[in-house]
Amino acid sequence: MRTALSLPTALVLLASTLSAQTLVVTPAAVRLGGNLRTQLLSGPANSPYVVYIDVGGGPVRALGVELFLDVSPALTLLDAGTLDQVGVALRNYAVPTRGWPPGAGIFFQAAVANPSAPNGMFDVTDGESAFTYISTAVLEEKFENPANAGFTGTYDRTATGRLLAGVVTRRSVTYVPQGAPFSQPLHNDLNPAGVRIQKVFRAVDLGANGEPEVLTGLWWEAFRGNPVSRDTLARMALDVSHSAVVPDFTIDPFSALPKFPNSGLSQAFANNPSQPAIRVFDGAYVIDSRNASNGFLPYPQLQREFVYDGTSSLLLDFLTYPSPTSSGVNGQQVYLMALSSPRPDARVVRSPSADPSKETLGNRFDNAQTGMVFDFARVFSTATSPWRAAPVASPDYHAPYPGWSLPPGTAIQFEFRGATSNSGAGATAWSSNIDIADGKPYLQYRVLMRAAIDGARPSLDSLVIPIN
Repeated sequence: MRTALSLPTALVLLASTLSAQTLVVTPAAVRLGGNLRTQLLSGPANSPYVVYIDVGGGPVRALGVELFLDVSPALTLLDAGTLDQVGVALRNYAVPTRGWPPGAGIFFQAAVANPSAPNGMFDVTDGESAFTYISTAVLEEKFENPANAGFTGTYDRTATGRLLAGVVTRRSVTYVPQGAPFSQPLHNDLNPAGVRIQKVFRAVDLGANGEPEVLTGLWWEAFRGNPVSRDTLARMALDVSHSAVVPDFTIDPFSALPKFPNSGLSQAFANNPSQPAIRVFDGAYVIDSRNASNGFLPYPQLQREFVYDGTSSLLLDFLTYPSPTSSGVNGQQVYLMALSSPRPDARVVRSPSADPSKETLGNRFDNAQTGMVFDFARVFSTATSPWRAAPVASPDYHAPYPGWSLPPGTAIQFEFRGATSNSGAGATAWSSNIDIADGKPYLQYRVLMRAAIDGARPSLDSLVIPIN
């Protein structure tokens, strides 16, 4: 008899009896009315164990372990007992013929008592998953060892038992423009009289390599000749976008003028973004010299993520509202990229401004660039499957059932393509719609994974693709 458990009750049982090393549930897909053929639980001989099932794969951190269960109201004690003399328990479970909709996921995890475990009570197995289906056939993938199974990509190739997103990596690039340092501080976006200013930074300035990454922080270089004073700007908004503008500061050796004077920003603010901007900050900005590092001051902590594509220029659009109580003594260090001309424009400024949000045209524009630090996090990774043969002729593929575990801030998406051979002959284009592969006897899929800024990573235990 199955017993539904509340979270507190479940954790008490886990704490009092549990842990294990290996749990294998087969198959990954089971017909309604069929059997989950085998459950293998291995651990110390004669140890008490329990097995729980749930409707989602978590994860949930509790009692010092990671549970690949949602720990939802549907959490159910499936089995409890004692491992045999060799530390194994084998079970078969019948799946009901009704009451389980096709695609319903069953997520499993076991625990076996072990006083020597890090939490002093139990060890837990990795999570397992299976899905019900009514289709003619299925393709099912158990990610026991993705690297050995031929998966390519930037996922964590050291992980076994599930397909795990790559480790989050961070980088910080200090951009000191290769121009002449200007001898006076400029307010730029720190202007207490109100200002709208756009600044553009090329991919090469950002050390980009074509990989998408999340912008996590920005710093500006303080003018070298003045100390930084504490000050507050009442309201600063920052919009970030991609831009197709790539200023070319090359100087013609014959004329000593910029060789490509029209390669910079437009004087009309609306012409410079290539995509709609993302507002990453809106609020008061406190400038505090105690936060300085190597002559750079941090902008406020970003309130929203911006995903930089790693290829385009990055456009920063500051809207700083009038701050009558601000001292306005702080200035930024800028560099003149050409001394013979103000072109090409690397910044467009409108100031003073009573309402920067209403400004459409700059009244100053030049090639002055601010020294900056850009902080990025690379959170995206991929895994591409080998070509998989469909078990039926002229297959009609349907949306997959993913046995995933998604910590907050993470995501998994899929792309598919079909082909006429296992070498990819006649391959279709990639698509998020699996129907693009219909009729093709071979299917390949790509897993697009996004980790969280805090380092949490999504994973897949299994993937089931129904086929008619």
